[in-house]
Amino acid sequence: MKIRLTQGEAKKEASEPKTQSRQTQKRTAQSTEVEMRKKRANAKRPANAGTQTAPKKKTQQRQTAEGTAVRRPVEGRKAQERRETPRQAGAAAPKQRPAGQKKGQSGQRAGSPGTAKKKRPVQKQPAEPRQRREAEEMGAPVKRKKGGLKYKLPIVIAAVVLIVVIGIFAGRSFYNAMLEPTGTSTETMIVEIPDGSTIKDVGEILYDQGLIKNTMIFQSYAGRHSRGTSGMQAGNYEMNHAMSIPDIVDKMLNGDVYSGAIPVLLSEGKNINEMAQILEKHNICTSAAFISETKKLGEYKALYPILSSIPDDKNRTLEGYLFPDTYEIEPGSTASDVVKKMLDRFTEVYNQDFMQQTIEKGKTVDEIVIMASIVELETKLPEDKANAASVFYNRIAQNMPLQSDITVDYALGKKHAVLTEEQTKIDSPYNTYQNLGLPVGPICSPGKSSIDAAINPAQTKYLFFVADMDSGKLYFNETLEGHNADVQKYMGD
Repeated sequence: MKIRLTQGEAKKEASEPKTQSRQTQKRTAQSTEVEMRKKRANAKRPANAGTQTAPKKKTQQRQTAEGTAVRRPVEGRKAQERRETPRQAGAAAPKQRPAGQKKGQSGQRAGSPGTAKKKRPVQKQPAEPRQRREAEEMGAPVKRKKGGLKYKLPIVIAAVVLIVVIGIFAGRSFYNAMLEPTGTSTETMIVEIPDGSTIKDVGEILYDQGLIKNTMIFQSYAGRHSRGTSGMQAGNYEMNHAMSIPDIVDKMLNGDVYSGAIPVLLSEGKNINEMAQILEKHNICTSAAFISETKKLGEYKALYPILSSIPDDKNRTLEGYLFPDTYEIEPGSTASDVVKKMLDRFTEVYNQDFMQQTIEKGKTVDEIVIMASIVELETKLPEDKANAASVFYNRIAQNMPLQSDITVDYALGKKHAVLTEEQTKIDSPYNTYQNLGLPVGPICSPGKSSIDAAINPAQTKYLFFVADMDSGKLYFNETLEGHNADVQKYMGD
């Protein structure tokens, strides 16, 4: 059935194709213009700008009602996954900007609640001058403040130099101090330097003798001044503690070897062990050799009749009979030579007068020597010796123990300022606290004045004495009460 159109409808229908044709042309022109703009923009972008050109997206044909193809970007699979999958680690997915919206414009209305973009907290940077900060941002070189390394370098160098100077001064002071003498005593000793000794050997010998303070300093000084070991000569040298290292080295370089007799002082109050150490120190003989020689009592009793009163006791030695004196001992002398020298001197001192007085007092030489050895060590002043001897003789007469501290010291092998009660109970024939009468033998070598006091004691009734610790003077008493008062006064006990 054919429908007939009215005149108005026919006009409208005739005009519609024309209108659609114009719109299609307009859209095509706009699309073409957009593509041209994109091409021009891409052409202006530098090839090495550091940004990658976005890959061309696939397009598909979309048929319009008029049949004109309009190109639309086709999203690839990866793009779809990025759009559909939320970003990890809290990153926000990219937002699509609505068509017609310019870059930088927000899609929300101004003032809408909850739609304002949150500001990130700004981390404070250390304050610094604005000019320097702007220069660093623009990549310009920044001038540093003065006072850097080149200004500190002179200070560092000055400090190092100061430390070095102080170190050199301190080292030099130490070196000079080590060259000084070890003491002020001028007592002579003979030092033997064996043939073939090196500078190191010589230094050790001198150090053992107490003549130098430091072996390394001696080696350094001697090495620079002795032209090697050939410059120092072996032999016996006469030295003392007041000599410095330069003095010693000069003596040895000059070959000032001592060829005469060696003077050795063996003073009053020394026992055999102490004398042995002195002889060894002077390189006369070893300590062991001398002690061994003094035990040959039978041999020497046959040679010296004055020793006849000594009991034949295996524990007895020549203690007390080796007279104290300064002896000139020839180099190469043996221990036997020294012992004979000392016994010869004792025989000279204990002359016929002493022998006659001993016999008149009803004493033996051995008893006199034992008493004299106690008096020697108990007194310091010659005027106290006769009174001290009378105290001991009076105590023997009254059957009282001598209670002499120095006899206990001899038994202990060591001297003590004050004995303890336990020490006075030591089991020894030399302990005059526990045994009555004289000890079994002398405790040292007494001098002539002590022998005289033992032969001729003062006639007193004294039973006690105490020594002033400062002056060494003895204060005598007949009673215990007076003695205790003196003890409080002079000893504070």
